[in-house]
Amino acid sequence: MKRWEAQMVGCDATFRSEADRWFTSAVEAEDTRDRTAARLHAQRAVHSDPQHTGALALLGLCQIRDGDRHSGRVSQHLAAQLAPDDPNVLHFVGVGSWECEDGHQAIETLSRAVELESPHPSSVPVLAQILELSNRTAEAQTLLDRFAVSDPASQLLRARLLRRSGACGEALEVLDRIDPSAEGADPRLIHAERARCFDLGDHAEEAWEQVTFANEIAAQRSHHSPISPWFDRLSTVQRRRGPRRGSAATDAEPLEAGSWAGPTAFVVGFPRSGTTLIESLLTSAPGVTSTREVEAIGQAVAQVCAATGRGYLQLLSATQPSDPEAIRTAYQRVIDAQLVDRSSLVIDKLPLNVMYLGVIELAFPDTAVIVARRHPADAVLSAYVEQFADNPGTAQLNSLDGAAQLYNSVIGLWEAVRDVTTLRWIEVDYEQLVTSPESETTKISNFLGLGLDPTALLSTRATSARINTPSYTHASEPAHLRSVGRWRRYRQQLAPVLGTLGITP
Repeated sequence: MKRWEAQMVGCDATFRSEADRWFTSAVEAEDTRDRTAARLHAQRAVHSDPQHTGALALLGLCQIRDGDRHSGRVSQHLAAQLAPDDPNVLHFVGVGSWECEDGHQAIETLSRAVELESPHPSSVPVLAQILELSNRTAEAQTLLDRFAVSDPASQLLRARLLRRSGACGEALEVLDRIDPSAEGADPRLIHAERARCFDLGDHAEEAWEQVTFANEIAAQRSHHSPISPWFDRLSTVQRRRGPRRGSAATDAEPLEAGSWAGPTAFVVGFPRSGTTLIESLLTSAPGVTSTREVEAIGQAVAQVCAATGRGYLQLLSATQPSDPEAIRTAYQRVIDAQLVDRSSLVIDKLPLNVMYLGVIELAFPDTAVIVARRHPADAVLSAYVEQFADNPGTAQLNSLDGAAQLYNSVIGLWEAVRDVTTLRWIEVDYEQLVTSPESETTKISNFLGLGLDPTALLSTRATSARINTPSYTHASEPAHLRSVGRWRRYRQQLAPVLGTLGITP
C-alpha cells in the first residue's frame, strides 16, 4: 500500500472512531431523555462521518421532535437507504414514523427491528407500547411475553394491559413487583397506574391516595409557576375591548379543501374536557387532518413578538396593520415544518389555545372555534388525576387547589372572549357527547358543514396515529359513560374546591 493510501485509511478510521464516540454519547442522551444533547451529539457524529447511518437516523428523530419533520424525514430516509437492516437505523426510523403519526409504518419498521439477531434494546418495549396505544393490546401482550422483557417500563405496560382487560387485581400485583428505585422506573407513573386500578374497583380513598403521591412527585420535579394569573390578565384585556357582534353557532355551507386561508377550526377548552374526543370525531371525516397539539399559534405569536419587540398583551391591545399577515405567515411555517397537509381541512386542537383567541381573531377571522365544556368538578377531577407532561400550562394541575383555580381562569377567559369576539363559535358539552353522541355530532356537523359519523365516538380512538397529547393514557381507549358524574364518587376528596367551582359541597 502506498504511503498516502495508508494515511487515508488511518484518517477514515479516525473519523469513524470519532463519529462512533459522538453517536454513543447521543444514544446515552436519548436514553436519559436529554434531547438537546442527543441532537447536538448526533450532529457532531454526522459531521465527523456523513454516512454514519445510526447517527443519521437518530439526528432525523431529533429533528422531527424539534418540529422540522421535513429535514428529519430526509435524514432518516438516507440512513435507511444506506443501511436497511441496521438495528439502530430501524429503531430510530420506527420511532420517527410514530412521531410523525404514521403508526402503520412505525409498527412495520419496528417489527422488522425486533426480528434481527441483535435488535436495539428498546425496540421491543417501544413496539409494545405503540401496539397498546394503537389498541392492538393482544399483540402487545404477546410481544412482551415472547421476549420476556422485564424492565420497569415494560412491567408498567403489562400492568396497564391487565387493567384494560379488567384484571385490576393482577395489574396491582405486577405493580407491586416493580422496584421504584430501579433504573428506568418512574414512581410517579407507578402510583398513577395504581390509582387507575383502584378507581375501576370503586376504591376512591385508595385511588386518591395514589394520585396524591403521584402529584407530589410531579410538583417536586416541576419548576413552572402557576399560569392562572396570566389568564386572568387576558380576561381583563378582552373585556376592555367592549362588546362587538356575537357569533354563536350558525350552520355553515359545506366546506371544501382548496386554497389554504387558515385552519378550519380551533378546538379549545380546559384540559380533559373532551378536546381529544372532538378532534378524533372531526378527523374521522374524509379530508380532515389535525395539527396534533403542535403549539403552532403560540410559536407564531412568539416569533412576531420577538420580531416587533412587543409582548403578547401589547400585540393584542395595540395591533399594527402588518400583524395579521405576520402571524399567518409564521403559523404556516410552523405547521409546514410539521408536514401538516394543508390541502386537507386542518383542525388545530390544543386546549389552552383559548389564551390566543384574541390574536386568532386577528389572523384568521374566518376560522371557527369549538369550545369543549364539561361539568366543573368532573373536569377538575380528571385533570388532577391525569399525569401530564410537565410544562407551564399543566404544572398547576399538580395540586387540587391549583387545578380548580386554573379551571376558573380558563373558563373565565373564554366567557370574556365570547362576549366580544367576531369569530364563529360553538360550545360542545362533554356529557352530551358521551351520552348522546348522535345529537351532539349533528350539531358539530351542521356548524362546520362536515359529514360526521357519531359511531366514531363509540369505537376506539387510536388506531394508527400517534396521540400527541399529555392524556394519552386515556385517549387511546373508548369514551365511557363511567366518566360522566365521576366526581360524585370523590365528593369528600373534592370538598375543599367545590365551593370555588360554584358547587354546593
